Amino acid sequence: MALLASLGLGLDRTVGEVSGGGSVPLPARPRALLLDEPARHLDRASVRQLTSALTECRGALLVAAHDLEFLRSPGITRWLLLDGELRELAAGEVEEALKG
Repeated sequence: MALLASLGLGLDRTVGEVSGGGSVPLPARPRALLLDEPARHLDRASVRQLTSALTECRGALLVAAHDLEFLRSPGITRWLLLDGELRELAAGEVEEALKG
């Protein structure tokens, strides 16, 4: 959690107090993190820090993102594609599905 705090994710406010795109406080051991384009507008060093923090997370991660390299880095194991309908893909199917 110290690593998340080093990213500027304050632990002193509730989710309801933070507007979209702001820092969201986290409990000491979150059961789940819901992230919408978390790597957007971050430099490479910050993306590495975020990836490291997410790798340490022992709860569930739900990440909406377009950056496949970022999504692979914390070891995402279940892929869902929303393209008119929601469907589950194997990790190897993701790139092909996004092409077509």
